[in-house]
Amino acid sequence: MEDIATIERELIGLVRKWTRHRHPIATQSALYHDLYVVGDDLEEYLAEIAKRHGTSFEDFRFDTYVPNELTAAFYYCALRLGFLKDSFPRLTIEHLAAVVQLGKWFEPSDRTDHRI
Repeated sequence: MEDIATIERELIGLVRKWTRHRHPIATQSALYHDLYVVGDDLEEYLAEIAKRHGTSFEDFRFDTYVPNELTAAFYYCALRLGFLKDSFPRLTIEHLAAVVQLGKWFEPSDRTDHRI
């Protein structure tokens, strides 16, 4: 079993493929909130993780963690301009590393603490 730090480094390196984020990516970075990885990009990212590690995302619900691709730009702009309070829990690299280590998707233990 790989240690969590190794998994986190790999997931950070891998997410760069789907983001234009130029600043350092931390383990606490959220895929939607910080890196703006949504829709097909998020689906491809999770598929790549599953392929590399054999991780199951069977019970993962995209609509819980990110807006759909058609409304994502609206949500992003409205949040940044202060017109909307975010209702999506943060899905972080750190949590995904724990999922990889376990081998299957599980909900973060406390999704509400990290809401904006």
